[in-house]
Amino acid sequence: MCSSDLQSMQDSMAVGLRVWDLQGFIRYVNPAFCNMVGYKPEELIGKTHHETLHHSRLNGKPYSEDECPISATFNDAKVHKGDDQMFWRKDGTSFLAEYTCVPIIEDGNARRIIAAVFQAPQAFKQNCWYAASRDCAYNTAHE
Repeated sequence: MCSSDLQSMQDSMAVGLRVWDLQGFIRYVNPAFCNMVGYKPEELIGKTHHETLHHSRLNGKPYSEDECPISATFNDAKVHKGDDQMFWRKDGTSFLAEYTCVPIIEDGNARRIIAAVFQAPQAFKQNCWYAASRDCAYNTAHE
């Protein structure tokens, strides 16, 4: 299989794919990912993943990169999966995402990270919004 075949397959997938380097800069996005987040590829390539797409928690509070489970792959070069993270679109709206982040190993070391992203199913989203609302009410009552 040649690289153009691989590129065509990635670009044809319904799953959102993105690749970023170990400094957190986005190096590749496929059309499905761009459709999810409302950006063109050239608007994402070279930007940081966390600051651009994953800067806030489910309840809207800022999310430090040190606490980010998606960024954990940078630190430990292990596969990380989840279904409870918010991604932020270009227009300021958000969606709940299911993701899998996998380190790309070259010469025995992690060089880049590839992530598959799906929008979470509606029933799960409703449960998460309920949990976020409950957490927000608790935080407000205890401030």
